[in-house]
Amino acid sequence: DHPIHTLDRDLREVMRAYLAHVDDGGSLPETGRTTRKHLLDGILNFYRYHLDKFTEIKTHKILAEVFL
Repeated sequence: DHPIHTLDRDLREVMRAYLAHVDDGGSLPETGRTTRKHLLDGILNFYRYHLDKFTEIKTHKILAEVFL
């Protein structure tokens, strides 16, 4: 995999914590705005890489407002 299509170790841990929260209702990790932005960018890069003809999400600004 190309580095642009992967999350670094710290972001992977944040993502795991978010997913664990969804699974078991645990507490969400404390994250800063910059971390959440990098995570959102990483998720969008994942979809760009894995989905054919992925177009830019028009609601990216809305997602950024909600998550950041």
